[in-house]
Formats: sequence, structure tokens, C-alpha cells
Amino acid sequence: MNAHRQYSVVAQSYARALFGVARREGQLDRLAAESSALARGFEAVPAAMIFLDNPQVSTETKLAYLSGALGGRITPLIERMLGMLVHRDRVRFLGEILDNFGDLVEAAKGIGHATVETARELGADEKSRMSAVFERYTQHKLRIDWHVDPRLIGGVIFRHGDLMVDGSVKSGLEEIRERLLETTVLQT
Repeated sequence: MNAHRQYSVVAQSYARALFGVARREGQLDRLAAESSALARGFEAVPAAMIFLDNPQVSTETKLAYLSGALGGRITPLIERMLGMLVHRDRVRFLGEILDNFGDLVEAAKGIGHATVETARELGADEKSRMSAVFERYTQHKLRIDWHVDPRLIGGVIFRHGDLMVDGSVKSGLEEIRERLLETTVLQT
């Protein structure tokens, strides 16, 4: 899951429908865990998604595959959604649907989503301390996606919704460069 993603209309429709039913049935936590595991499973076996999205494979064969691979290990609600996606030739949206559903569950729990870019990989302790600072700053519980961008030289870039805090060395150097250019232009 990424910060502030733009989902397709198809993915949003299925995710909202799944969220509505899961909430109504009191199964948000269970389905969130299950959908996350399902997404990881399909990411680990990309050939499964290629098979399910192949128009030359019959719907019956795809459903039989899903039944054999997942039968009895997923809730009937997720099983029905997968069947619907196969029947409607929309399996390619599954990852996006599951991500969007996860975001909806987190939003319902008051968990915000953020990204942090750093110049180097941070240790667990550094991430924990930084997370606490960002949560106090935003006054939200956050799920943070951590990214490394060596071009930053040092410092961090934090994004949460429409908020962006650029505390990178690269940004600071660019600001100094612009000021020097302004000063040089004004003196000539």
C-alpha cells in the first residue's frame, strides 16, 4: 500500500462494496488480515495472476484453480468476490482492490498513511523514534512506507495527505543555491 494512491473506478467500487459488507457483518479486522495475506500470496506467485487474467483460460478452469488453491482457507465473502472478478474478467484489478480495501479499513480505524524518504536505510529503532515524532506532529496514528533515495544526501522527506515536509540536505542545498543566485543577480 502506498500513500495517497489513485485507484481506478473499478477498484474503488469493489473495495467500497467489500468494505461495506465487511463492516455490516462485523468482519473488518478478519477480512483486512485475509485480504492482506491474499495480496501477498498473489505477489509471491505472479504466475497465478497471469493465469487468472488469461482470456484463453475458461472461467470454469479459473474457478476450479481458485477453489483448489484457496478453497476452505478464505471467507465466503472473499471467495464470492474472487468468483465475481473472474466472471466479469476483472481479476487484473484484484491487487488494487485489496490495497484500496486495506486503506479503507485503516481510515475507519483512524490510521493515516504516510511516506518517508531518507538517504539511507534506517534501523528499526530509528524508524520507531521517527514514527513517534511524525505521529505527534500529525496527531494521527500512522502507517509509514519507508523509501531510500540516496540523491537526498541526508535528512528526510515526509508526506502525509496534502502535507509535505522536506528536511532533506538536497532541498537545503538547492535553497542556498537559489539565494546565492538571487544575491548575485541583485548585485550586478
